[in-house]
Amino acid sequence: MVCIDKQDDSSLLSATNKALEDGVVDEQEITSLAHRIFHSNEIDADTLAALTTLQESVQQRTAEFRAPEAPADDLQPRGLFHNLKGDVIAGTLLSLIAIPSFIVFGTLTFAPLGPEYAHVGVTAGIYGGAMLLVIGALSSGSKFVLNTPKPVPALLMSAMVAELVARGDALPAEIITLTFLALFLAGLMQWLLGLMSLGALISLVSFPALAGFVNAAAIIMVILQIPAILGLGGLSDIPGLFNGQANVDWFTVTIAAACVLMTVATPLLNKSIPPLLVGFIAGTVFFYLLGSLFDVDIAGATVGAIPSALPTLDQLPAMYNIVFEAHTGPLIVSVVLPTAIAVGALNAINGLMGAAAMDVVTGDRHNSNRELVSEGLANMASSAFGGIGGSASYPVTFGAYQVGGRSNLVGIVTGVACVLSILLLSGLVEQLPLVVLAALLVVIGLQMFDPWSISLLGTWFREKRLPRSEQVSAIIMLSVVVVAFSVNLAAAVLAGVLLSALVFVYRLGANSTTRMSQPLRMDRHSHPPHVEKLFSTHADKVASLHLPAILFYAGAERLRNELDEARSAGAEIIILDLGLVTYVDSTAVRTIDQIATSYPNSLQLILCAIPEAIGESLQRLATQPNVQFASDYESAIGIAETAVIERHAPGYLYAQLMTSDVLDNFQPDKEQ
Repeated sequence: MVCIDKQDDSSLLSATNKALEDGVVDEQEITSLAHRIFHSNEIDADTLAALTTLQESVQQRTAEFRAPEAPADDLQPRGLFHNLKGDVIAGTLLSLIAIPSFIVFGTLTFAPLGPEYAHVGVTAGIYGGAMLLVIGALSSGSKFVLNTPKPVPALLMSAMVAELVARGDALPAEIITLTFLALFLAGLMQWLLGLMSLGALISLVSFPALAGFVNAAAIIMVILQIPAILGLGGLSDIPGLFNGQANVDWFTVTIAAACVLMTVATPLLNKSIPPLLVGFIAGTVFFYLLGSLFDVDIAGATVGAIPSALPTLDQLPAMYNIVFEAHTGPLIVSVVLPTAIAVGALNAINGLMGAAAMDVVTGDRHNSNRELVSEGLANMASSAFGGIGGSASYPVTFGAYQVGGRSNLVGIVTGVACVLSILLLSGLVEQLPLVVLAALLVVIGLQMFDPWSISLLGTWFREKRLPRSEQVSAIIMLSVVVVAFSVNLAAAVLAGVLLSALVFVYRLGANSTTRMSQPLRMDRHSHPPHVEKLFSTHADKVASLHLPAILFYAGAERLRNELDEARSAGAEIIILDLGLVTYVDSTAVRTIDQIATSYPNSLQLILCAIPEAIGESLQRLATQPNVQFASDYESAIGIAETAVIERHAPGYLYAQLMTSDVLDNFQPDKEQ
């Protein structure tokens, strides 16, 4: 927020108006500022009127940033079935949009196993979507939010499957089980975060790190679809295009191009029709129409046979057994566990962001920890039944809200519809062309690119420079992208979390600067002229440091430097004002202790206004003979004044200096 000098009313007005213009304003904070001005300064009538006007404008402006109020009926605490008709209609319509995307994300997850395992991906996507929707709806920490599979976690899982295939240490059936194990562990991580009320930790991941990861995932997602679109067996066949060992299949290229074109063009023609659904249907129709006209052999180009049955808990015992297999143990430690941590963190971030976004729409306020518990349970249940994972989805939930959905019953209806699609329409699902799914993933990948990062890099390229803060953001984003391509996506997530933490600690430490008042004017108390003359001569022997709210290891070195600088400037007495400090760690205490030990005879430290919350942490300093404590800043000044007299008027007590007339022409001793 804006830093305002309390004694400068014009600064308050200009800074607050600037905050209003930027939209970063908080009514309660401005109210507090105005209250402090009213009670601690003498201000004229004009300023008082201006502050009153400012208060009214703040209330009006902040109202624009509050969540829009939902209709009165929506805000009433009612049961799950209070909007039965609207929720059923919304859930039914949503299933038409959601099922194609679930199929796409499931297929993406298991794509590295080859087209013969496409049916595993299809059923995992649909079953996973159903379990996420139903379990999430029954246990959600939000009034209305829907959990669905997401593209980036699916891509992370796909990368893990590809690594397991490349290592060759596990059979395809074992790789499938290891995939569900990773998803189960990711859900367990979310569940534990929520259970231990650690949802706030997720907010420590910076936006540049997330943007870098999303951009890397988008690039990788598009690249992985190239073989299917070109009609090749895999990425390893691409070099063969340049030496004649491989050929482009123009049939699949044409189908993919038509599918992408229809998907991209739909929003331009009619925004009310889901583009993914249009591309899905149009691509499939075009695939069979063109194949029939040109007598194309489409064998192996579709999903293939899928079981027409309800999901079972077969994966749960399989996951338990594979943990104790000797040859899969190293894979679990080196591949599965890091991926599970990355997916769990990513799902938690996406989930809480989606829930927070829906709060704006519904006027509700979600419970972050309960939301994490709910998503964790849903992901664990999904993997146990052979489904992929996911998290709260703002676009899906908002779409359901727009067509009349108002409660989590929408998720239950959509989940049931997903299961019915397997039971009743498995014959149609088996005929879905793989190239259409690949084309839709290309569209999704292109839409995933973060517009902020593209704009940032564009500005950097055009102007050849960026502000320092933007440079740091760009470096974090690009670093995550580099890690994603040089190592893997799971490492990129962990790198993003680590970079975010390091930047946060660095910036917090950089902000842990003290405000120095030097030389200290010894005019807080009334003294005879000869005493004032003494203080005037030796005022530079006293320095005052006003410490920040947080004193911890990242700012300890800066604190040491400032204490050393004050000592080098001639200060013999340093007042440390801790009135604003809310937290101090052992490193900061040790730094103060070391400074006091370094100058046992020539430096006196006075700690004042110590809050009760940190008093115990500073007790170890009481053993230092040159460290004193004062109840407040005024008392510390009194101690400093006495110390100046004792140091520079030897042989005279403070009381004598106050009453003796023989010292009118007193000349302080020169410093030895």
